[in-house]
Amino acid sequence: MKHLIMLLFIPIFFAESAYAFYESKCNVQYERGDKSFSDKYTLNVQFASGMELNNHTHSLSYSAYKSYALLWFSEKEVAIVELEIFSPIITTFDEFDFNSYINRGYGEVDANQINAPKPRKWKIDCKKSWF
Repeated sequence: MKHLIMLLFIPIFFAESAYAFYESKCNVQYERGDKSFSDKYTLNVQFASGMELNNHTHSLSYSAYKSYALLWFSEKEVAIVELEIFSPIITTFDEFDFNSYINRGYGEVDANQINAPKPRKWKIDCKKSWF
């Protein structure tokens, strides 16, 4: 019985590790109703390709031509935002993509929240200060 439990645990462990999105500490701001932006909040932001999100959610809700960020506020509260960057079709958003498009490329990235009843604009800044 003990061996059966271990065999059941291993596939679940590997299945979950397949969805290890690229994560970085970033400053985020959201657009208020008056079109001004909030103060900056520092969050751990997860970056993913549309293909990764579709695989993870078992859906076709996300575009293969887009990249996304998951802004986690608590274990049960996440803003899913579509990044306004050029994004070729990529299967996994990895460190290379992060450095090319976010960290060294665009710097501050605009994004649109797609999992809210009323769309909200966000700014995500992951540029590291080298001073």
